[in-house]
Amino acid sequence: MTTRRRARDWRPVLGAAVVFSLIGLAAFSAYLFFLARPASEELREAKSSALQQVSSGLAKIPTDQARASAQEFSSRIRRAGSASEVRAILVEVNAAVVRERLRENLLNLVQRATNGTYHSPSDVPLLASLSSELRALVNSKNTLSELRALEAEIAQRATSTWREYLTGLLSSIENERVIMKHNSPTSWTYLDKENARELVLSKDWTYLRELHFEGTEELEVPVLATLKMAPSVLPGSTVNLYAYDLQAKTLNLLVGRATVTRMMSSDAALRSISWSRTAGTTTSSYTMDVWETLKAAAGGSTEAAAVDLKDYLSKVLTSLQQSGAGDLDFTMVYLVRVPREAGELILQYEFYQTSSKDVVLALVL
Repeated sequence: MTTRRRARDWRPVLGAAVVFSLIGLAAFSAYLFFLARPASEELREAKSSALQQVSSGLAKIPTDQARASAQEFSSRIRRAGSASEVRAILVEVNAAVVRERLRENLLNLVQRATNGTYHSPSDVPLLASLSSELRALVNSKNTLSELRALEAEIAQRATSTWREYLTGLLSSIENERVIMKHNSPTSWTYLDKENARELVLSKDWTYLRELHFEGTEELEVPVLATLKMAPSVLPGSTVNLYAYDLQAKTLNLLVGRATVTRMMSSDAALRSISWSRTAGTTTSSYTMDVWETLKAAAGGSTEAAAVDLKDYLSKVLTSLQQSGAGDLDFTMVYLVRVPREAGELILQYEFYQTSSKDVVLALVL
């Protein structure tokens, strides 16, 4: 007798499989929609923002180290597997920005400290050597603390080098009296060589980079002023000359410790001499024209030549100072010995090639 096996019904199993597949598909779709897709979008946005920060920040700093670091960080950001990893990289990027900004500032400091107003590495080997050494030193540092420690060293070495160069320049000048040219604004000052050397050794690089010393190539220039503007100035006086800006109403030193060589005046009050003499009951009056007397003496008149008019103006002004009373309104011409460059400026100011500035004298005590 044959027994027939009963066929198995797979429909419940297939139904369950389909149900679980649908559930799994729904769970996977939910995962993609609610977790994986947002995480991927967050990572993409984090990378885009971070790369933008690198390109607009670190990559813009003009140091070799900043450019190299920017490339390295950009590669790491592109390879990052999560937004948190990108954020961690950005912390390093921000630290690098601070470090490289400081390096940039130090390199700019080296540039300023080794390039003066009148001297630079292109014409001074000492400055060229210093610039090269300091730049290499700044570029050799890899940490923020190392870079911060360099500012004082740069200042110290720059001051030492400028002192060495300028004292050497002073030694090369034959005259014992030198001219110091100073910037901000430009001025010239006469100094004894020893005083100039003491000045150099007392200043730091921020002042010394604006100096130049030279011999005494000079001009004698006229400076016009009323006597009341400079009542105590006489031939041989040491004066400071100031440029007064009529528009800005500012007064700046132009020439320091210049020498007044002579003084002249065409004012009628000084050209004529009048006096009287009384003997008993008789009064005699006398008048002499100084200019006519000088011409007569030059023409050969023995009587005119007998009148001693040498240093006449200086004697009159000295008497005025001693008495403290007299006419102060007449115009004087002060002939002053000044450095050539300064003299050319003074001639422009005094003869109205520029109408915005005037020259003012002040006696140096």
